Formats: sequence, structure tokens, C-alpha cells
Amino acid sequence: RSKFNLSGPIQDGLLYGSVTLLRQVDDGDMINPATGSDDLGGTRASIGNVKLRLAPDDQPWEMGFAASRECTRATQDAYVGWNDIKGRKLSISDGSPDPYMRRCTDSQTLSGKYTTDDWVFNLISAWQQQHYSRTFPSGSLIVNIPQRWNQDVQELRAATLGDARTVDMVFGLYRQNTREKLNSAYDMPTMPYLSSTGYTTAETLAAYSDLTWHLTDRFDIGGGVRFSHDKSSTQYHGSMLGNPFGDQSKTND
Repeated sequence: RSKFNLSGPIQDGLLYGSVTLLRQVDDGDMINPATGSDDLGGTRASIGNVKLRLAPDDQPWEMGFAASRECTRATQDAYVGWNDIKGRKLSISDGSPDPYMRRCTDSQTLSGKYTTDDWVFNLISAWQQQHYSRTFPSGSLIVNIPQRWNQDVQELRAATLGDARTVDMVFGLYRQNTREKLNSAYDMPTMPYLSSTGYTTAETLAAYSDLTWHLTDRFDIGGGVRFSHDKSSTQYHGSMLGNPFGDQSKTND
């Protein structure tokens, strides 16, 4: 395992930043008799993160940016027979390939903050993308499962500031959108056997508020309310030996 980290002011009183890099390798010792590979069952992960913060001295505002990427590659779909659970040789058919999994996730965040004498306002917008692929032999079949997942979130939040208030308040607006696509294929050595594709989307829009009444130094009464509108859609279809199945149309909820 190796790690590198660097952080500090880029320009004092104005701009700050940090960089983090991480690499971790865990070797495996499983054997695929069909290919001769003898290092299956391990993982390799690489992670990088960058952050920037723009915060001028004596100013009521600041802004931030962060980006990260994480990639993991593994050969952990390595299975032995029930009668040889302590063995190292995989229980697979002749000619089967090595198992393989790859997952990469990218994230980006933009944030802003503005402070007055009585209020603090926060705005955040974040995005995340994940690509996932998985291939492994299962008996006489070869399984492929690629997946894509995307999400974005936005939130605007206002909260009272100060210690001498009788009532503290928080107000906010929130949005979340998620999109996912999942494919799966089960192939014979000489022909496709089964394949399917699924699509899912979901969106949430919300407004919320919270109030806290400070009756005494030791006793508070609080309450909140949240209004939201949620919607989603799904689609699923596939084929087995050339015969289609599933729902070709979308369903909204």
C-alpha cells in the first residue's frame, strides 16, 4: 500500500488546496487450470482526490470544489468445488476465461457559502458516475454484467446564525436524480443463451423547514415539515435463445 498527501495554502488568505493519492494491491493465489493463471482472487485499487477552497480573508463568502476518482480491479469471482473448499484450483469448465471485475467511480462537488449577521446560506451541487463491469465463468456459461450508474444532487439551505436567538430556523430546497442501466448476458461457448437489460430512473424534489424554540437554557421545543415529490421509471426486457421477454415499455410510479 502506498499513499501520498499534500495540503496547505496555495495563496495565504485566499486559496487553499489538497491532493491525496492512494494505491493498494492485495494479491491472490487462486489457480485457473484452464488458463494457467495462479494469482486470482486479489484486488488492485487506485484512488485520487483533489480539493480547492476559495476563501478570501474578511469576506462573507467562500467557494469549494472537490473531485475524486476511485478504480478497483479484481479477480475475486474465483470459486472452488464444495468438496475442496480449502483448495486453490477453480471449479470451472475447460476453456473458461479468468474472472474479472472493474469498478470506477468519479465524483465532483461544487459548494458555496455566504454568511450575514443573522443567516448563513449554503449551496451545494454534486455529481457521481459509476461504471461497473463483471465477467466470470459459471459452469458451462460465461457471465457478463456491465452496469452504469449516475446521480446528481443539488441543495440550497438557509439557517439562522447566532447564540442569542429565541427561535432558530432552517429552510431548504433539495433535488436528487438517479439513473441506472444494468445489462446481463449468459453466453455458451458457441452461442448466446440469455441476455437482459434494465433501466431505472428516480427523481426527488423537496422543500423542508425546521424550527427550534429555546424556552430556557436547558429546554427546547422543535418541529419540522418536509414536502416532496418523487417519481421513478423502469424498463426491463431481454431474450432467451432468441425469444424476447419482459416489458418493452416504461412504467412510472
